[in-house]
Order: sequence, then C-alpha cells, then structure tokens
Amino acid sequence: MHLTLTRSGGLLGSPLPPATLDTTSLSRESQARVETLVNAAGFFELPAAITAKDEQRDRFQFELKIKEAGGRAHTVTFDEQAAPESLGKLAQTIKELARR
Repeated sequence: MHLTLTRSGGLLGSPLPPATLDTTSLSRESQARVETLVNAAGFFELPAAITAKDEQRDRFQFELKIKEAGGRAHTVTFDEQAAPESLGKLAQTIKELARR
C-alpha cells in the first residue's frame, strides 16, 4: 500500500513536502497498524472531499492518497477540523511513520 499525505494551509498557507509511506518498507507491526487505521476510517468509502461548515483561513487542509497493491486507489481532501477522528488518527500515524 502506498500512502501520500499532503498538508497545506495554516498561518503561512504554503504546503509542506508530502509525507509518503510504502507499507512494504515498514515492519509487520507498523504495516498492520496502518492497515487497521485505513480500515477503521473506512477510507475507500469516504467522499472525495470533507469540508468544515465554517471556513477558517488559518486551519490546515490535507490530501490523502492511498493506492493498494491490487490497483485500488482513492484520494480524500479534508479540512483539519472536519476530519472524523479515525481519519485524523490515520493522518497522524502517516506523519509519524514517514519521519522515521
């Protein structure tokens, strides 16, 4: 599974380099953790965009692209404050694992 998380917005508004993960390069424990979070978020069933009701210019926006080995792919763009908790946990885990 290949995951790419891009963050933009915030006070400066400029995007940061994306956090990318290829689960084949992770430990089995980390692979299982990512797959569990993807499934818990129902990622492949989420709409393409999840937006907040009230726009706030200094909030972060994220774009998460996931492509599975079998070819299934999906992209979700979401506002920081509008993301379901499960999607937020997935994004945080991707950021943490990509730093390693």
